[in-house]
Amino acid sequence: GRAAARRAAAGTGREATAAFPTAADSEQFPILDPARGALFGGSHGGFLTAWLLASPKHKALFRAGVLWNPVVDLPAMLAATDIPEWCIAEGFGGASFEWPLTPAQHATLYARSPISSVDEVTAPTLTLIGAADMRVPPSQGREWLAALESR
Repeated sequence: GRAAARRAAAGTGREATAAFPTAADSEQFPILDPARGALFGGSHGGFLTAWLLASPKHKALFRAGVLWNPVVDLPAMLAATDIPEWCIAEGFGGASFEWPLTPAQHATLYARSPISSVDEVTAPTLTLIGAADMRVPPSQGREWLAALESR
């Protein structure tokens, strides 16, 4: 519920998924029905949706996923958005940094991006892309779609 959402908002990427119930919790939470569950999120919600669809502990809960203008690749987003500080905050939390980022920092951002785990996605996924989004470039959704289709 709301408590899980607040905990997730405080984390980054893969770590944020720890706030959500897992497939093993479905007996404790009968509302979780792995046979009918779907996941939807846009922008940052798409970021979390992508992580949950790829998470070995969570993906069994979802029969399908919908990502609307998702953020999936933080280093690619960094160069194409008007809010690069969000990418840094999502990837590094409160850590300080200097421009330009080092190759190691770019690698860390990639590892903290859902695209790094796209091979784990098993649920059918609909990706909705809006060309007029002012924050998330369409290339983010296209990259996710291309990665899924290439498998």
